[in-house]
Amino acid sequence: MGVEFRYVLYAESELEANKAVAKAVKRVEELNEKFSDYIVDSELWQLSASTKDGKPFKVSAEMLEVLQKAKEINTLSNGAFDVTAGPYFLLWRHARLKKMKPSARSMQRAANKVGTDKLLIDEGRQEVTLTASGMRIDLGGIAKGYAADEALKVLLESKSVKFALVDASGDIAMSTSPSGKWPVYLADNDKARKDFIEISQGAVATSGDTEQFVEIDGKRYSHIVNPRTGMGVTNRCRVTVIAADCQVADALASTVTVLGPEEGLELIESLSGVEAMIQQKDSNQIKEFKSSGFPELKSK
Repeated sequence: MGVEFRYVLYAESELEANKAVAKAVKRVEELNEKFSDYIVDSELWQLSASTKDGKPFKVSAEMLEVLQKAKEINTLSNGAFDVTAGPYFLLWRHARLKKMKPSARSMQRAANKVGTDKLLIDEGRQEVTLTASGMRIDLGGIAKGYAADEALKVLLESKSVKFALVDASGDIAMSTSPSGKWPVYLADNDKARKDFIEISQGAVATSGDTEQFVEIDGKRYSHIVNPRTGMGVTNRCRVTVIAADCQVADALASTVTVLGPEEGLELIESLSGVEAMIQQKDSNQIKEFKSSGFPELKSK
């Protein structure tokens, strides 16, 4: 999935800890074979390739679960999160290399291949049908969180592991903490100080354009694309979401980045057990917007 995974755990011995981590790594590698956009024969690639014949494609239980959750969040967000937006993401990958916006013609061609209404799921048969030729599924906004959740489950299956945390490059899944709360640092290259929040358990995911963006004609476009318009996000938002599981936190962080502070917080406040903070850069200032239950931001 193109990112590093980090494992933190408290176990009865180093030997037992290493055994548990080896199993968690194996589980993440299994999921990488399914969800990766970088492996040409991954399940994800095969699913996208199935549009050539338009026939139902048998998917794994993991792929089914992720796609079902993706459709749920698509509905909640009125289309601000959409895993069928792969054609747009592909255009913007090329845009970052060439430093040129996608042409209107290429954007229109991509638009014809995007839309969750074109993603049909048959839960009983465990099959997925992509109804438009050339569709491309992109799980970049949800798969890492799901993998972090699964890795954490594997770690905690070991009787010797008492506490654990899995960090999928900013998508963090946590058990209870040995000290009551985990300090979760919210690193940001735009700020010299180290900000952190304290979480007893659950998940935290952060999304934004701190590192991945392109400037074209003096305008900064994020690697995150608004699936409703096909354009790279320009609102300079960095979003941190807290939720019960990392799959949801991951997807909502991308969603709120697209929606922006006002719509984003309105969505978050409508959800139970979910909190968010939005940091928006305006000129040389950073404005912060928080949901009602977001924990105190601390610095070290």
